[in-house]
Amino acid sequence: LSLAYSTGVDPAKLNVYWYNAAANAYILQQDVTGAPAAVDAVNRTITISVNHFSTFVLFESGVAVISGGAFSGGDIEAFNFPNPFDLSEKTVTTVHPAANYSVRGTMIRAALPIDGGGGTVLRIYDVAGRRVRTIDLGRLNGGAYYYQPWDGRNDAGRDVADGVYLGVLSSGGRHKTFKMALIK
Repeated sequence: LSLAYSTGVDPAKLNVYWYNAAANAYILQQDVTGAPAAVDAVNRTITISVNHFSTFVLFESGVAVISGGAFSGGDIEAFNFPNPFDLSEKTVTTVHPAANYSVRGTMIRAALPIDGGGGTVLRIYDVAGRRVRTIDLGRLNGGAYYYQPWDGRNDAGRDVADGVYLGVLSSGGRHKTFKMALIK
């Protein structure tokens, strides 16, 4: 598995994580052979051997699991940052937990009310109402913050066009819509 990182990012501070949808958490992924990650500074990639298929990302963190914190609001909250965004790799800072992460595209922060947990899905639509991406977040607990990157790709894995997109987060029978602007 090879993942690209942005210019100006110190690859020595990056680690590979895989997304565990059931736990809505990113889990630190070590090379399955026990070898250290291979850094290609010319092509700006980090390569490791893995033994499973998943969503893999690079985060500037060394913790074993990255997940959300407590939320006491009464309705779903959702927004993305940065907004507007481009498709480059960038470092974003989260609050719950306080940490820096490397993402391609944008990071979506969601918060579920204590009585609003359940099967959670993020659907992204273009302004014409066509669904371009569905991200199943699995079963999430209410009363917590969650972070989900969107790499600006559609369900077929291709980059979407510049423009305004609508994110619709659905959980426990509730929905929250928010706008995202992609500028290439």
